[in-house]
Amino acid sequence: MSMTRTPEGQAPMAREKKPKEKKPRELYFNMDTHNAIVEYQVTSGSAEREQIFVSRIHPAFEKLAENLINIHRFVGQHDSHDDLKSDAIAFLYESIHKFDPKRGTLAFSYFNVVCAHALIARSKKRTQGQRRFSSLSDPSSLSAEDLETIEHYVTVPAPDDAMIDNERASVIIATLRSIRSQLKTQNEIVCLDSIITLFEMSEDIDILGKSATLTYIRELSGLSPKQLTMAMGTIRRAWAELRARQDQDTNGDDDGYDEARCIDDGLELELDDN
Repeated sequence: MSMTRTPEGQAPMAREKKPKEKKPRELYFNMDTHNAIVEYQVTSGSAEREQIFVSRIHPAFEKLAENLINIHRFVGQHDSHDDLKSDAIAFLYESIHKFDPKRGTLAFSYFNVVCAHALIARSKKRTQGQRRFSSLSDPSSLSAEDLETIEHYVTVPAPDDAMIDNERASVIIATLRSIRSQLKTQNEIVCLDSIITLFEMSEDIDILGKSATLTYIRELSGLSPKQLTMAMGTIRRAWAELRARQDQDTNGDDDGYDEARCIDDGLELELDDN
């Protein structure tokens, strides 16, 4: 606070400071994001859709997922922050076509609820899994008897099981290759080729958990997380459409080898959300 000069004999008068104007807070999920989502829905070109998603939608989805994870502490004992955020963004991407702007709801309100519900569902599933199983990655939580049992445990698959697994892998690979012809962008094709490579090398890979699988796909494809999110979403939709057609062809007949269910089981690790 500064002082102003006054005539001699009078007390100096304090000069009041003008309050600083507060800059308007910049929202990460704003009307431009809302408009970008609407524009994405009505755009048909793959290149244009990718440009809209990467530059105008993905940053908002990433910040939304990150905020919800941090505020509600969704990261569990066996979940990494990046894996959880990646899954949440992928779920939001796959929900873009479900948003209906004609209802008058802002995109932020809709996707905030969608993301929260997805994280809650995953958290519940993770909690149930922790109650049922002990993690081998945390030896301190196992007793000496458990450690000795694990150390001496050896299993050899039955010949019939090995034959069925090989046949299943062959059918899955053939189906993935049939999906390849439906893909339009190079990123989608590279992503699918990486998944096919994993199936072909599955017997030579020691660790094939979900996090490890995503890491392998990233390394094989060379795609960024944003590009991988879009490519995986397209592949999931193509797989779901193919499975629906196969279910119609079987007409509910469960006899024999159900190829659609085989694909569902085999691709769950790479394509399903959980």
